[in-house]
Amino acid sequence: MPEETPSSLIHLGDLGGLSKPCSLLIEKLSSAICGVCLPWQTVRAAKAEAEADLIRAAKDVQVAALRNRAAHRLLLEETERQGRLEAVVDKSLPFVNEKANPAAIEQGWLVNFADHVKRVPEDDMQGVWARILAGEANAPGSFSKRTLNILSEFGARDAEDFTKMSCFVPIFCGRPTVLVFDLGQSDFMDANLPYEVIQRMEAFGLITIDTVGFYQRRLPDPVPFSYFGRSAEVQKPATEDDFTLGTGMVAMTQFGEELMKISGPQPVDGYFEYLLDYWKQEGIIVTEITDR
Repeated sequence: MPEETPSSLIHLGDLGGLSKPCSLLIEKLSSAICGVCLPWQTVRAAKAEAEADLIRAAKDVQVAALRNRAAHRLLLEETERQGRLEAVVDKSLPFVNEKANPAAIEQGWLVNFADHVKRVPEDDMQGVWARILAGEANAPGSFSKRTLNILSEFGARDAEDFTKMSCFVPIFCGRPTVLVFDLGQSDFMDANLPYEVIQRMEAFGLITIDTVGFYQRRLPDPVPFSYFGRSAEVQKPATEDDFTLGTGMVAMTQFGEELMKISGPQPVDGYFEYLLDYWKQEGIIVTEITDR
């Protein structure tokens, strides 16, 4: 009796127990991968037939043995890669919410995602990729292909460093903003966020460094500011007409902002006070909000 063809390239056991969004995500990813594999499989089959003709014509036992070893190696490699992909998909499912819309994920994005994930051996990095997949299912368009390409170059240490940097990203004027005023000059900052970490993140294209500093102009007065549940208002000095405020020497790129969504930062003791003291020394009026 011929062996049945699996209905999905992503085999995670009985899909009946999964939520509808999770099942749709697996079906969508399987469909995307099938679309890529079929042309490749046709070409490979044609090459194999041509090689077989050569073997039969030449009666070359060495060529046949080489072909068998190559086929065995490919089988082992593809089996390992498939296992990595399925491990990431399995880890992503708990993060897929009931309002997820996997059907809206771009086909090319899924192909790119799968290609990268098959090369990710570390368990820690598989967790990062799992959160990326779930985040894209929950809100299609959240992560660009460029962000996937950057993440594919990450090791576990790089992911830890990005999370470390993201701990210094409060909500400023309604959006996440890196606030690093001293690069390797402040004892507090150097102890908690070494300059080499910032340099590595810039090399990945996740942030931009400018020693002159970045500024936000025509800000509302006061500017709302929050950091892990603590809030303050930053007000312009009475001598200024337009409120212009320096936001440090580091600015996050679009790709950094996308990774922020899954970085899992934690508050750094003393950082909130550090920011307030810095602004006060610059003559900025800062008021901590304690009744919210």
